[in-house]
Amino acid sequence: MSTERASQKLVAAYDENKGSSARTVGLVGVVCFGFLLAGDLYDWNYTVTSGAQDVFVGIKKQPTDMQNTTSINQSTCTEDTTSDAWIAARQWQASALGEHSSVASFAKFSKELMAVSAPAMLLSDSQYAAIQEVNHAKICFGVASKILGCEAEVSPSDIPARDLSILNDKKTLMGSAAREVAIGETTAAIGAAVRKSLSSDENGLDFVITALETLLTDKSSHAALAWNTLIWADTPISWSPPKPLPHVVISRSSPLLQFGILSSTEESFIIQATYNEVIFPLAQSLQRRKSLRKEDFILPSHSILVQYGGESVIRVMDILSSKITSFSGNK
Repeated sequence: MSTERASQKLVAAYDENKGSSARTVGLVGVVCFGFLLAGDLYDWNYTVTSGAQDVFVGIKKQPTDMQNTTSINQSTCTEDTTSDAWIAARQWQASALGEHSSVASFAKFSKELMAVSAPAMLLSDSQYAAIQEVNHAKICFGVASKILGCEAEVSPSDIPARDLSILNDKKTLMGSAAREVAIGETTAAIGAAVRKSLSSDENGLDFVITALETLLTDKSSHAALAWNTLIWADTPISWSPPKPLPHVVISRSSPLLQFGILSSTEESFIIQATYNEVIFPLAQSLQRRKSLRKEDFILPSHSILVQYGGESVIRVMDILSSKITSFSGNK
């Protein structure tokens, strides 16, 4: 079965079960979170400066207003609430809520691009990304549903309201784009790739691999949108240098990995490694040359991300490289 057809089945599973899944425990997975509106998902670790404005970026965390919103209908679910399956399903549902919020975020980003007269290609890519986020939310709910085989209750009140006021200054917007899209979507793509590489399709859980493949592909395109926006804007942004990576060894035998879930410590480690090995080097190259080249997307053989993500991480970098555009004469 093709990835596209399998993804459609996950979406159908969500539609049929009206969002069967469960809520998160602790740190939300980078597998599905996309980017949310500024200010509610970050444990601030870095500073990005755009013009006179400092913008903080760092490790995304689950906002408190999403931690205890939706619930599992225990009358239809026999799964032990302390089981690995239950915990994993809660992570996937939290990710689905993040994807839902990303729909509004990309809609907001599209309006901001219009406000600063961005090229039609960027507007088109941003609006298409919003449509994909709808699909991602359904996929993540579908995975949670399939893991548990029981129904979760999701209502409009489960989704917190978002501030959709737009930025109309290019310098300020680029700081926002760097924080929310370039970092969030690049990290999401790499996170999905690492999970796909480490996960197993045994025990009838091939649908997890299918979901992760769809996410890494689409998130890579979203990340390319962000980097293309920064190339087009040609607005100076200074990025904080990488921080040393802690010593973390990801256990390939973790029972949660079969569901595509890393521990909070492992997840934070991959986020940090993504900033160090991908985001900061790309930002430095962009600052030096006002453009990005194919060689900028080649990771060294000793890369932590390649060590854990293998061909899946290389695929993310290849997608990014193939979608980078030159905007000379079109600013």
